[in-house]
Amino acid sequence: MELRHLKTFQAVADASSFTRAAAELGYVQSAVTTHVKALEEELGVKLFDRLGRRIALTAAGRELRPYARRMVELSEEARTAVCGGGELAGIVTVSASETLCAHRMPPTVKELDKCHPEIKIRFVPSTTGALDADLVRAIYEGGIDVAFVMEEELGLSGQRSRDRVCPDT
Repeated sequence: MELRHLKTFQAVADASSFTRAAAELGYVQSAVTTHVKALEEELGVKLFDRLGRRIALTAAGRELRPYARRMVELSEEARTAVCGGGELAGIVTVSASETLCAHRMPPTVKELDKCHPEIKIRFVPSTTGALDADLVRAIYEGGIDVAFVMEEELGLSGQRSRDRVCPDT
């Protein structure tokens, strides 16, 4: 399997569109179609059902998706390990609610990207936005690296407080 075909498959699956995936990847749509068809031929299965102008993952596509994501992430980690040159680099998996992702995270991610362009952020949406057992388990098991939750702020002593520990800058 060619890594670029897996990246293309992942982009199409994430966007649910060959056209949007092509724009995201900087390819023409025919290249995206060619990559997906080559992957389908190599595997001997259909990965997408084409329903007019819409597409949907087949059972085989749903099965391949987590493997494709892991393979792409591993290739990026390997590249970073070999070419990193001692700079901060790698993939950081962040869990946050959609509200935080949309309104509070963009300036932080922009600043991080400016200071450390080799660090890539992968977002995993939080279903509740609160600290719960599933979120704690995901951190301990390595499924996510950082979680942002919407809880009362803790003071320096660890007690819940309405005072800000770090003022907005």
